[in-house]
Amino acid sequence: MRRVRILLVDDNRVNRKLLAAVLEADGYRVDEAGSGREAVEGVRLLPYDLVLMDIQMADMDGVAATTAIRALGGRRGEVPIVAITGDIEGDVAERCRRAGMNEHLAKPVSPSALQQAVARWAKAEGQPASAGGSGGEVASGLGGLAAHLAGAALLPVIDDFTAGAEIRVAEIERQAAAGDLARVRPIAHDLSGTAANLGLTALSQVARSIETACIEAKIDTVRRLLPETRTVLEFALRQLATERQRAAQADAASGEASR
Repeated sequence: MRRVRILLVDDNRVNRKLLAAVLEADGYRVDEAGSGREAVEGVRLLPYDLVLMDIQMADMDGVAATTAIRALGGRRGEVPIVAITGDIEGDVAERCRRAGMNEHLAKPVSPSALQQAVARWAKAEGQPASAGGSGGEVASGLGGLAAHLAGAALLPVIDDFTAGAEIRVAEIERQAAAGDLARVRPIAHDLSGTAANLGLTALSQVARSIETACIEAKIDTVRRLLPETRTVLEFALRQLATERQRAAQADAASGEASR
C-alpha cells in the first residue's frame, strides 16, 4: 500500500519542521522544499500526491512556482496545490485561484483544517487520504500546530525558532531605525506566521501589526511597536524554554520506557 506523498514548500525552516511533524504523525510521507524553485524541480522529478505551498518566498513566490508547475503539463502539472498563506492583503484568494491552486489555507493553520485539506486533495491508490494519527489530542502546552507535538518531535522546532527569533527582531529594529520598511515587512510577516503556528499569540499579533504598518507606510507606528515587540519576544522565549524542558523530560521518559 503506497503512502500519500506530500511536498511541503516554505522558506521558513521552523514552519517546515512543524508542518512536517504534524503530517508525519498522521502517517504521510513528507518531502521539504525551501524555495519555489526547489518546489518546481521537485514536482518535475517526483510524482507527488499533493503540494502544500507557502505564498511569500524570497526567490520565487508560491504563485510563480504554481504557475511554473502547471506549465509542466501532464500528471506532474496537474498535482493538487494548496496554498498556506499569512498574506494580509485582500486579493490573495484570487491570486491563488488564477495561478491554478486548488485551495488556500490562512495562517495560523489549525491541525483540523490542515487534515481536512489534505483529505480533500491527496489521494493515493489503495489508501485513505488521511491516516488520522494525531487524533486532535493536545500533546504540549503550546498552541497552534505545536499543540499536537511532544517530546522528540517538538524539540527541534523550539530550538530552531529560539535560535532565529532574536535575530529577526534585531533585524526589524535595525531596518526600522534606517527607515527601510521594504526590508522590515517580510521579516515581520515571517515572524508573525511562525509565532502563530507555535501558539505565541502576543508575538504573532505585534509582528502582524508591524507588517500592516509597513504596508501603510507608517514608519512612526513601526518604531512605536518595537519596545512591545521586544517585551513579548522575551516572554515567548521564556515560555518556550519551559516547554522545551517538559518536552525533553517526556522524550527521556519515553526512551527509558522503551528499553
